[in-house]
Amino acid sequence: MPFQTATLDAALLAASDELLLVVDPATLLIVAANPKACAALGYTTEKLIGRPITEIESALQDVFYWNAVGAGNLDELNNAEGLYACADGSLFSVDKSVRVVETAEGRLLAIRARDAHARERADAELASASSLLAATLESTAEGILVLDLDGRIVNFNRRFAAIWRIADEMLHGRDDRAILHHLRRQMAEGFRGQRRFLRLLVSHEADTLDTFELTDDRTIECRSRPQSMQEHVLGRVFTFTDVTQRKQAERQLRQA
Repeated sequence: MPFQTATLDAALLAASDELLLVVDPATLLIVAANPKACAALGYTTEKLIGRPITEIESALQDVFYWNAVGAGNLDELNNAEGLYACADGSLFSVDKSVRVVETAEGRLLAIRARDAHARERADAELASASSLLAATLESTAEGILVLDLDGRIVNFNRRFAAIWRIADEMLHGRDDRAILHHLRRQMAEGFRGQRRFLRLLVSHEADTLDTFELTDDRTIECRSRPQSMQEHVLGRVFTFTDVTQRKQAERQLRQA
């Protein structure tokens, strides 16, 4: 038995993570609302439907907008700020958009809104996680370089730049090709060393370990492994360690 259009519409409204309200521009009354909107505003569906939208949207710009709608100006909105009044008298800020919807009975206005504080909290959590990641990268003694599957530089720490003596202007320019070419030019083995290094950059092995002699007589140890998230490989993580002193001590020990 095919589902009725009204049933499908109700299912779509209920599944949305946004506050959805439908307003009749002729009367400014709410004619439909999804469960998310009812829960956020503290109304039952029966008490929210039929209520003037001007009792819900309370910011000064909201008042101006609905006055214009009442005068016949059905303008759409994108990424507008608003202030919503709840049944208990509390207020919360929203980011909203308004679209004109053509129906068989005439035009309606569909409002999609999100709690702005929820977005701000998500942004703050993301910024905190990014700061923690940056602090972790900078706290390690190894130089770290992260490449995506296309060989583009995703991230690196200051120790990586120091080990490979990358100039600030090159780092600020974020020219990935120039940075990787700068690394290859320092290989003391010439073309052979550069080929070994390039193979590491495109390697699909689980883990790699290699050592490179540089033109300035330093020895750099390079380890790498895939960067994965939820079983999907996103790129590759390289760690570089200056092992010059250790290699010199080993040579002296062998000679002795």
